[in-house]
Amino acid sequence: AYGKKLMRGIDSILGHHSVPHVVQGTPEMFQFLFTKKRHIYNYKDMKYCDKMQYSRFQYEMLRRGVMFEEENEEAVYISYSHSKRELDHTLAAFEDSVHDALIPRTALRYQTAD
Repeated sequence: AYGKKLMRGIDSILGHHSVPHVVQGTPEMFQFLFTKKRHIYNYKDMKYCDKMQYSRFQYEMLRRGVMFEEENEEAVYISYSHSKRELDHTLAAFEDSVHDALIPRTALRYQTAD
C-alpha cells in the first residue's frame, strides 16, 4: 500500500510543479525519471532522461534525510520496515526539495588575486 501511495505522491508533486517525468514500475520497486517520454523501456532509453536533474534532486533529498540511489537507473525499493511515518517524511521532503532541485547549479570559479 505504501509503494502505491509513494508512487502517486511523487507523480502528483512533480506534476503539480510541471516537471516532465515518468513514474514507472511496481509499488515494491519503481523508478521516477526526469524525461519528456511517456515510458522508458530499456537502458538505451535512459539517454532521454535528465540525469543532472536527478543528481540535483538526489542531493536535495539527502539534505532532508531521505536517501535515494545515486544512480538514476536504479529502482526505489519499498520494504516491510517502511511505515506511514517514513512515507509521510519522504513525501514532505520530496515536496520541499523540488524547488531547490530545479535550480541548475554550476561549479564555483575562484578568482585569483593579481
